[in-house]
Amino acid sequence: MDKQIRAVIMLNNDPMLGIKDNKIVVYNTSAEKLFGNLYSGKKAINTIPEVLLSAKSDNFVATVEIDRINYSVNASAVDEMLIIAFSDISGKNSATVLLNEVTLSNLNSTAFNMQLTIQRLVRILNEDLNPKIEQYMTILNRSYYKLQHDISNLTMAYNIFNDNFVCIASHVDLAKMCSELVDTASHLLSTHSIELNFSTELGELYANIDRDRIQILLLNLISNSFAHTPKGGRVNVTLSTQGDNAVFSVSDNGYGIDDATMQNLFSWNRTQDAKSLSETLTGSGLGLFIASTIAQKHFGSLVIESRVGTGTCVRVLLPLSRQDSLGLRSDYIDKDMASIDLFLTHLAPLLDSEFFREAYMD
Repeated sequence: MDKQIRAVIMLNNDPMLGIKDNKIVVYNTSAEKLFGNLYSGKKAINTIPEVLLSAKSDNFVATVEIDRINYSVNASAVDEMLIIAFSDISGKNSATVLLNEVTLSNLNSTAFNMQLTIQRLVRILNEDLNPKIEQYMTILNRSYYKLQHDISNLTMAYNIFNDNFVCIASHVDLAKMCSELVDTASHLLSTHSIELNFSTELGELYANIDRDRIQILLLNLISNSFAHTPKGGRVNVTLSTQGDNAVFSVSDNGYGIDDATMQNLFSWNRTQDAKSLSETLTGSGLGLFIASTIAQKHFGSLVIESRVGTGTCVRVLLPLSRQDSLGLRSDYIDKDMASIDLFLTHLAPLLDSEFFREAYMD
């Protein structure tokens, strides 16, 4: 083994180790504290989360939960050895300075007043809604949903930072849920000239999940793919099983993610720069952080594999056997479709004005 590689691993403060031929060959003190009883030659599958060992790419990032602590994972292959670094992302950070109940309450009040104004204007102008007024009403309604998009993300982030992000489960057919979600999203995003498909070999697959949370997770991933895939591209959503896991996959043939960006996909919330944090909270990055948290709240993991010029694949693995524990148990069978508001809110930055005209007219 290259002495320089060993030195990098040994001197790193975060847990870090190297795997070759499915065996641990080098590790640092922090990794030994995290996993315990490590030794050179130990089988990795007995120690490392399986989701990391089953990744198909040589370079990937992921989030995993180990001993109730959330870690972001950066993995890369060097000289036939897979080097994996773990970073604790469960702690509170400077983002809480920008998020507080007063700020969120003010934002919600603003959004409510916008919606109330739209509804009253529609009633007043219903008999004489000329094209110019209709255009302005559409702009106002679109702005309302884009504001709701940011408020929703900020509220979820605030709850995550304050350990108040809960999931309320119901018994859901994942295959039916995914099919209906993709059908609706495909209609709303049809003007982008990007093909959106769903496929599964499962007739049905029931699990106790928070349906709204999982749908937000999937809409965030679909939205990310559409934002980074050119016209004429494809976004594929699949549902399968892998051992005891339900596996959601959202893949595209878009631009892909460069190595530098991949290494920092889950590190935005540790920044101490208020300006860059503020930009991140209302732009790229927050949706992915929320998606990974939703997966973790379902005892699952999120893995991202990408190559520049080829595309990106995000897999979400939810262990079915654990959905009956820790407050996620529910005998209520949820057969309802997601409301159109959920789609308009979480796809708002991508949607054309026409869909917002239909929203207030309905």
